[in-house]
Amino acid sequence: MLNIHPGSTKGKISIAESCKVIADAINEAHSQVADVSVILEITAGGGNAVGKTFEELKMIIDGVTNTGYDIRTQEAYDATMAQFEEVVGLKYLKAIHLNDSKAGLGSKVDRHENIGKGYVGLEAFRCLMNDDRMNGIPLVLETPEGSYREEVKLLYSLEGKTEPYPPAPDAPEKEKKKPTKKATATKRKKKESESEEDEQKPKSPSAKKATPRRAKTTNPKSEYDDDDDFQPIPKKRRLAKRTKKPAARAKEEEEDSDT
Repeated sequence: MLNIHPGSTKGKISIAESCKVIADAINEAHSQVADVSVILEITAGGGNAVGKTFEELKMIIDGVTNTGYDIRTQEAYDATMAQFEEVVGLKYLKAIHLNDSKAGLGSKVDRHENIGKGYVGLEAFRCLMNDDRMNGIPLVLETPEGSYREEVKLLYSLEGKTEPYPPAPDAPEKEKKKPTKKATATKRKKKESESEEDEQKPKSPSAKKATPRRAKTTNPKSEYDDDDDFQPIPKKRRLAKRTKKPAARAKEEEEDSDT
């Protein structure tokens, strides 16, 4: 057990925000040490202290994620049931769903497995079937379909057994998968699309504007450049007109010679 005062807002954040930060810290502690129980101690309420009322303590508790309770051994089962009695009360226990688990303790994964074939193990069910406090409480199987009859017989066979079963092993940690070629290609494509989006985004007004270049003209500068109504002759037309001038002069020379 770990007894703590919730802490203080330091006047920088609200009570609600502070309660969330504290709950997140407790969740982080639970993820590192699965069997730790955090005890929140109420404060006197001085300054910016958090946890001075039952309402504030409840805000913290509501944000704490339950990472599971260990019942894999007799000692763990007794400790969990004692905590349930203290916090909730066994008088409120009216039914139990029974299943083994495909995921380990603290995984936050709810995947049901057949009795004795998962990471809960037969010892937990032996403890349950020999607990006199469970007499008269309905036990409802929540295991994969197909073997209900065999599982009911197995559970009844555990009654009266005093020799403990070996505890279920801890679930192996998942190895990080190396990225495949497809995943690498997808990442590359995503980066390319992001860069394209950045190029399409409008530039900020503070960005330096490019000075537009003056359009080049093929016409030589003349006295008409200052005239707004002046339209320069397109290049093709000018070339055609220039090619006609020598021909016209040649014709004039022929007419002069004939005369």
